[in-house]
Amino acid sequence: MKYKNTGFISFALAVFLMLTLIACSGNGNTLSLNDNTSLTNNDVDFDSPIESSDLPFGGSPSNSSFYLPTDNETQWSQNLLSLNDISYDSFVDREAFYLWLEDAEKLNYLYTPQISISDYPNMYSFALYFGISADALREHFKALQAYENVQCLTDEGIDIICSLDEAKITKYFISKYAIPVNGKAYPPAWLCSNSLEDWNKAGLTPEMVIEKMRLYGEFNYSDEARVLFEEKLLQFTGERVNLAN
Repeated sequence: MKYKNTGFISFALAVFLMLTLIACSGNGNTLSLNDNTSLTNNDVDFDSPIESSDLPFGGSPSNSSFYLPTDNETQWSQNLLSLNDISYDSFVDREAFYLWLEDAEKLNYLYTPQISISDYPNMYSFALYFGISADALREHFKALQAYENVQCLTDEGIDIICSLDEAKITKYFISKYAIPVNGKAYPPAWLCSNSLEDWNKAGLTPEMVIEKMRLYGEFNYSDEARVLFEEKLLQFTGERVNLAN
């Protein structure tokens, strides 16, 4: 494959304008922290449990880790592409790419915590949607890797993505905040917006949550959300955590 100046675009940056337009329309969904237990007698609805300046896809892109199961920050800190950086124009034109993003938006991924990498835009779901073969992916990444001063994946990262194995890819690119269970990965926003009953149904255990929950203090919550999330974590694990930072 002859290398051309392939555009790779971060999912966070690709949808920023789309997110802005949706937010201005007043149709954004809300997350509820009501866990259907004794935690609260009322539903608490708000646009996001973290402060608006720190929303994913606006402000710091690393805060996408609150909503998404895969890691951006570690990859970027190593000057590497993350799974959520989509290198598209060797495979489809810009119009087809943005039509795909618009179609994915109808699935409400912008405001909903994700647990499966096949359900929101990333390099794996892109390859899945457009039927891109493992061989074509490998040829593309190897060409990109060889091009001087272009961010790319490590050889191991390329092998993992080219396996087109969702479980392997999830395990390799999982965020440090997400909890892996049965091939899925549950980010902090999912725990915020789902009931303790849902946690149990997903297969989460107190031990799994305890291992991660002190990391959740790295996000800037609204005061109301922080108190409710702390109480929810206490009820599930029996341990109190302070999420104020």
